[in-house]
Amino acid sequence: MNRVVFLNALPLNAIEANSFTITIHKTPPAIMKKWILFFKMHNFKFECFIRHKSTVELLNREFELNLEPSSETYRYENNDKLIIVTLKSPQRGREVEVKDINDLDFYYATINVW
Repeated sequence: MNRVVFLNALPLNAIEANSFTITIHKTPPAIMKKWILFFKMHNFKFECFIRHKSTVELLNREFELNLEPSSETYRYENNDKLIIVTLKSPQRGREVEVKDINDLDFYYATINVW
């Protein structure tokens, strides 16, 4: 089954291959909404590897998802569609409450293993 994976960062050690390329597109929230709708319409499975509760709550609200915060370790699976979500203004050592979609940057990433 194809899956869409939400991450707060892309750990390179999650990819078990010696050679691979990563393509990353910074994506505005409005376009990300369209991509998520496309993935829903094509029955992709959604998985979340983001532990930050308010970020996950905002994603659920904005994209009509049912994600749960998770601190599990991500492992790349062939053909994963990656959505990397980061704070625009990270605060080191502080827990930040995300209230608006515009507080986040979105990146769409694909990996080609060869």
